[in-house]
Amino acid sequence: MKIKIAACLLSAIILLAGLWFYAAKPLRFPFKCIGFVEYHLISGNNPINLSLSQDIRLFSQAEGKINFRGQVDDGGRVTQLNRTLTLTGGKPVDDDTLRFTISRITRSAIDNTPEPFFGVLLDEYVTSQDALQLDLIRLQPEVWVIGSPASYLMTCIQY
Repeated sequence: MKIKIAACLLSAIILLAGLWFYAAKPLRFPFKCIGFVEYHLISGNNPINLSLSQDIRLFSQAEGKINFRGQVDDGGRVTQLNRTLTLTGGKPVDDDTLRFTISRITRSAIDNTPEPFFGVLLDEYVTSQDALQLDLIRLQPEVWVIGSPASYLMTCIQY
């Protein structure tokens, strides 16, 4: 009987240690997460709708990329958006928040979205002109909510 109780206690301790270890490290690198989102924003007095796929790739705590691909509708005029933010200098703010420097924005040849419209989207992410902060909150093992200081930006699936 004592052996069964000891075995049960040992099993419970190992299980709890495993759960603690898993919960203590929610973000593992490389972190890749994709999601689809529709933004309804305003540029000046113009409402704009952005239908985008956003692919977040954090290679380490210090560097990564965010790809924005999709369409921008400016009151009937539809343009293509295809840009990549290169992130460097990443530092943790707390357990689930990283702050990066935007070192480069690359525009593909098919991107014909005006800069002010992309700027409105970028304002949802940035904390200053070249700093970006991401809150990475795990909902389920492969489902995440990505946020910024201003709002929650998207739900994504880790791949």
